[in-house]
Amino acid sequence: MPAFEANAAALRPRFSPSTFWRWVPSAGKVPLDRPGIFEQTRIYEPELAVRAIDEGITHLQQTMPIFERGSVRERWSGAMQMAIDNMPIISGVDSIPGLYVGTGFYYGLTMGPGAGILLADLVTGARPSVDPKNYRLSRFSDGSDFAYRM
Repeated sequence: MPAFEANAAALRPRFSPSTFWRWVPSAGKVPLDRPGIFEQTRIYEPELAVRAIDEGITHLQQTMPIFERGSVRERWSGAMQMAIDNMPIISGVDSIPGLYVGTGFYYGLTMGPGAGILLADLVTGARPSVDPKNYRLSRFSDGSDFAYRM
């Protein structure tokens, strides 16, 4: 709820029938002797939100006149991976010793080097240069009170 409340004004829920029907088969267990939904969809590219993009471009052109004569050359959509609290997960998995996870990097390339060093420290048992507590996977299940961070 904290994440929803922090972003409610920017959210525009929409329903995509084609995405819905493509993912419905994944609701049940997939036998291990055939490809599952994740093998079928290796790169997830959601449908373009053309209206939202057009509105954004119009707003940009009205706000910054230097862009008035600009035009769109290409449109692309992609899924952003992030945890509900907008913090990455850089952690060991408590229930599976030896398994470590590094995911949810909303800021991607800018967080990558530091996250890689922290993950390497955790994997090798070295003393981390930053406190990994805020990035642990168990924060979602151990009763921690976490807040959405911008």
